[in-house]
Amino acid sequence: MNWKTIFGKKAIVTATDRAELEGLEKKCTGFETAFKTIESRFPTNIYKRGEDVANAAVKYAEDPTEANFQKIILAGAFPSFPHTHENLEAALGGIKKRMNQILLPTHAIVKRCLRRALEATLDELRTNTAKEEAAAAADGVEYIASGRILALQGKIRDLQNEIGTPTPDENEEAREPLNWRQRLGDYL
Repeated sequence: MNWKTIFGKKAIVTATDRAELEGLEKKCTGFETAFKTIESRFPTNIYKRGEDVANAAVKYAEDPTEANFQKIILAGAFPSFPHTHENLEAALGGIKKRMNQILLPTHAIVKRCLRRALEATLDELRTNTAKEEAAAAADGVEYIASGRILALQGKIRDLQNEIGTPTPDENEEAREPLNWRQRLGDYL
């Protein structure tokens, strides 16, 4: 079922909601660059170490400074530690924790939008059920829910589950939900 055609006329995600969500997302743009930088420079296996040492040596040959020499030492020594991948996860984990703190208000905004979607879906279900029941009564046959009604009922259950699922701002043990664009994809 194409939810965008059903809810296209209704303002599930308002301009204010979208501006707030995009503003919070914009605050985290530098973190994504940091993730990529750390992952690319943090050697986690022996093959990457050789490549990094060779590249650092070329840079040192072009510009023999102490900083470039330290890059050779750093590239050569990192993978020799037995728990390098754990160090990488620790480095990325600190950044991810800060990003999650910044993005924490998105959960409340998304739930607010999902509640609007739930109300709109309930209205759509009531309207369609009334039409189908009236048509069945006019034809003198027993009412049986159509595929559209069943799809709307399924959407209502999905929305109720998503609204009821705890987020990290409600329960610190809850896992991080999807990005707001993915969660609200049917209404954007």
